[in-house]
Amino acid sequence: MKPLFKFRVGIPKNDRLYPEIASLLTQASIWRDPSRRRLFVDLEKQEMSLIFGRASEIALSLADGTLSCGFTGRDLILESGNTEIEEVLALGIGKCSLVFAVPQDLINEPISYWEGKTIATSFTRLTREFFEKNGVSVHLKEVTGGVEGKVATEEADAIVDLTETGTTLEANGLKIREHLIQTETILAARKEVVNDPRIELIKTRLTGVMLARESIMIEYMIPKEKLGDAIKVAGGQKSPTVAPIYGDDRYFAVRIVEPRNRENEIMDKLKSVGAVGIFSVLLNNTRI
Repeated sequence: MKPLFKFRVGIPKNDRLYPEIASLLTQASIWRDPSRRRLFVDLEKQEMSLIFGRASEIALSLADGTLSCGFTGRDLILESGNTEIEEVLALGIGKCSLVFAVPQDLINEPISYWEGKTIATSFTRLTREFFEKNGVSVHLKEVTGGVEGKVATEEADAIVDLTETGTTLEANGLKIREHLIQTETILAARKEVVNDPRIELIKTRLTGVMLARESIMIEYMIPKEKLGDAIKVAGGQKSPTVAPIYGDDRYFAVRIVEPRNRENEIMDKLKSVGAVGIFSVLLNNTRI
C-alpha cells in the first residue's frame, strides 16, 4: 500500500507534538479519526495523505520534495537552509529559543573570547552563521543529544542548544549568553504549493480553531442608559452586537468576543457598571 495522493502532509508522531496537532486537525474537521495512527492516512475528501514521522524527518522530506507541507520546528527549517520552503502558519506549540550558552563564570566575556573555542551543537549551520556574523571563528562539534552536558564533560567550551526556560542549562552550570532564534512548531510548505487551495484550507481552518481557543463570547443585558459605560469597559474584538429585548424596552442585549484570559476581569467590570444576566460561552471555531 502506498499513499493515494501526491499532496502529502507531514505529521509529527512523537508523544509531545502529536496530541496537540491531532487535536487541531480534528477540531478543524480536516482529520476525523486521529486515534488511528499508521504510517499514513488518506483523506479522500481533502485529496491529501497524512504521512507520520519525526519532526526532523519532516523537515528533510520537505527539503527533498517528498512532502508538500508539514508540521515541524521553525528551527529545523532554518537549519536546513532550504530556500524552497516557506513558513505558512505558526501554531504557538513548543515555543523555545535556540541559545548560545556558556559557563556561568564566563558570561561577561566578549564574543571575541570564543575565537578558536569548541562549540557543541546539533545546529551547525545556524551556529556557524551566528559566529560568522560576529566575526568569530570557532570549532563546531556536532552532537545529536545531551548537548547541555558537553561542557561539564570537557568535550566543548560552550554550546548552542534549544531551551524553553533555561533551567536545564543552569543545572549544568551554564548561562544564556545570546538568543539566536525564537522557534515553535509551524506549518511549512514548499513554495510550489503555497498557493494550492489545500494549503489555504488547512491554514484558514487551523487559524479559526486557534482563535476560538484564545477567545470567549460574553453575553449580558444592560440598561439602555448605561450601554456607553459597558462598551467602554469591553467593546469586543471588533464591535459589540447590540439588540433590543423583546417585551422589555429598558434593556439592551449585548454580545462581545474578548480574549479568554480576560474573561473574569471583564465580567466583573460589566457587573460594576450595571450589567445583569452576564454569562460566557466557549467558542469551538471562528472566522474573524
